[in-house]
Amino acid sequence: MQPDKPATLRIRFILSTRAGSGRAQHLEEKILRAFAGHDTPDIQLTQYKGHAAELAREWAERWGAEGLVYACGGDGTLNEVATVLQGGSCYMGVLPLGTGNDFARTLYPGTVGDKVADTLLPFTANPILGRIDILKVNEHFSINMISLGFDTVVLKRINDLRKRWPRLGRLAYGLGVLASLTSLQHYPLRYSFTDAKGEVHSGEEPAAIVTFGNGRYYGSGFQSAPLADPVDGLGDFLLVKHLSFTEFIPLLIKYRSGAHIGDPKALSSRFTKARVESLDGRAFPANYDGEVFDAPVLEVEILPAALPFAYLPFKQVAQE
Repeated sequence: MQPDKPATLRIRFILSTRAGSGRAQHLEEKILRAFAGHDTPDIQLTQYKGHAAELAREWAERWGAEGLVYACGGDGTLNEVATVLQGGSCYMGVLPLGTGNDFARTLYPGTVGDKVADTLLPFTANPILGRIDILKVNEHFSINMISLGFDTVVLKRINDLRKRWPRLGRLAYGLGVLASLTSLQHYPLRYSFTDAKGEVHSGEEPAAIVTFGNGRYYGSGFQSAPLADPVDGLGDFLLVKHLSFTEFIPLLIKYRSGAHIGDPKALSSRFTKARVESLDGRAFPANYDGEVFDAPVLEVEILPAALPFAYLPFKQVAQE
């Protein structure tokens, strides 16, 4: 990340009350302690879905390039804030409070567990300023990952489980995967993408999973795009081909650690633009940063350096 010129920062923390089993309510006092000796930041708690976007937009309109918004929540909160701030001059920072915290895993290796926010908070008063890439899919934006197929089916099941049993936490991911394996589907697709050299690749495949990554992780730690770098101006494309149940399980294990790259059943490449289209005309299940939608076509592109970003000068710690 190349730092921009230093600026006098007006800092707002947006704390998601939906993320991390209510940890936001206990963070305000810690933020104020971290900023002892600095200008007191503005702290806001979200009250409803979409509130983080409203709060970020208001701060950006007030302070422009002097503004910095820390999105404190899960990837859904990050998406709301990034969507509003991309293409502008107000900076965004990340303080993870969610269950998966997948984009933070890419930014800050080793930040896993319930105390991630406490670990990163001391660095928020003096960030390094720069810019990162962001993905666009149809009319939406994604800071971390876009995907379709099996993983979105899993996500739907996870959401259902959390509605029934809110205290499941990370256990919901494993249960969602197990429940979805019994109904493994494949989606007949036509795909095309432009690689880093400007060459266009295309084909037709019945696919189990397709992902487009700006970050490396999703689904609470699955490494779909282990080579992804949100400052390189490229996205990471992955298509998992038709698999039997017995083939899918070993690949899923590789998928968790990022060892699937190079597997003949997993087509991967860097890209600048990509398109995936349903061959039978039916919409397929997809999501961007965990926001579920259905569509027969995905048009995806990477927007290089589109998001002003405040990177925390954090050194890796041991995995918890």
